[in-house]
Amino acid sequence: MAIAENPATATTGIVADDRSYVDWPAILAGTLLATAVSFVLLTFGSALGLSLTSAYEGEGLSVMGYAIAAALWLLWVQISSFFAGGYLTGRLRRRFGDATEQESDLRDGAHGLTFADWSRPW
Repeated sequence: MAIAENPATATTGIVADDRSYVDWPAILAGTLLATAVSFVLLTFGSALGLSLTSAYEGEGLSVMGYAIAAALWLLWVQISSFFAGGYLTGRLRRRFGDATEQESDLRDGAHGLTFADWSRPW
């Protein structure tokens, strides 16, 4: 008894793939990396901030200088952790067989940007 072929695959040789373009294990791995990078940098920033303060009146950094330094450091932590997590997320995404090199690069980049919406700490 012969097995009947699917007419869609018999003429083109390409099998339709019903998987989603969003790869959740890659997004979770990127989120974990972003959280780890953020934790390490925030801990390091706390140590730097404590070294800028003083227990004596008039010593150390002013309140305005401390606020500016803290805001810049927090901005740097957010950008670098999102970059690291998004990069990892884009690199870990499964490649689809029918995608060209340009389409794959675009999908990887979009997948890395999708990561930023899921890893916000707030």
